[in-house]
Amino acid sequence: MSPLFPVFATLRLGPTTAEAQIWNWNARMSRDGVVSMDHLLVALGETKEEREVRIRSLFNFFDAANNGYLDVAQIEAGLSALQIPPEYKYARELCDVCDANSDGRVEYHEFRRYMDDKELELYRIFQAIDVEHDGNIIPEELYEALLKAGSAFYLGFRRLFCSSNETSFYIG
Repeated sequence: MSPLFPVFATLRLGPTTAEAQIWNWNARMSRDGVVSMDHLLVALGETKEEREVRIRSLFNFFDAANNGYLDVAQIEAGLSALQIPPEYKYARELCDVCDANSDGRVEYHEFRRYMDDKELELYRIFQAIDVEHDGNIIPEELYEALLKAGSAFYLGFRRLFCSSNETSFYIG
């Protein structure tokens, strides 16, 4: 479960004009092999300012005490508030990865850099799986990606996803 990059399972009936423009942008990006923050913003349908507000809001959610930084206790409390199961709570690891100056605190600029890196990484993964570069991951594309990755759970994938009414995963 990740609030970093929204992927919605949805039945798609056809692209809107705006979606077609995004897909064309994604196709150009994939030919170049370069993923930039501009590509990510287009895919998310956000402006730089909207993204800044979203990331600042997430930081502020974890910084409930309004200290201007995050520590392990604040991250743990935030994950609990999000009802993330204990086995998925990696507060210490998150703090260690984000804390660039190793002072035991995660300041906003460190958190922001982490979010930039993770969202770009997730977008690259999405682009690698979306072989048709149409802004959707259909079950067959995900199935092929899992096969290529050698995932142990790919056999159950077809039964789980292909028997449902959902025909694609859409980023947007």
